Amino acid sequence: MKDRNRIEEEVRKTLQSLEGIERVSPKPFLHTRIVGKIQKSENELVKISHPFYRLTYALLATLVVINVVTISMNLTGTSTVDAGLDAEVQYFQQYYPTLTTIENFQMNSPHQNDEHE
Repeated sequence: MKDRNRIEEEVRKTLQSLEGIERVSPKPFLHTRIVGKIQKSENELVKISHPFYRLTYALLATLVVINVVTISMNLTGTSTVDAGLDAEVQYFQQYYPTLTTIENFQMNSPHQNDEHE
């Protein structure tokens, strides 16, 4: 019971203290200043992220150009590459004959030539 009386007394004191409170008025142009700070912070975020967008678009464009150049080189350059490889193969076959069979190996063997002389 004592506790209940003490709680009621505290509530009554609190309510009495609220009776004399008046509404506080803000400083002039408070709302305008708050809105201005919000807009300023939004503009700073746009300035920070803007270079990243440019960099992203530049890298994407570079990759597209590299892919287009590579594909075009592969489509048009295969005949010249094959011709160059064919010329190299013919050169090596001319100066370095391949030993594809055992008979070729035996005919070109240095030991075989010694026995015939």
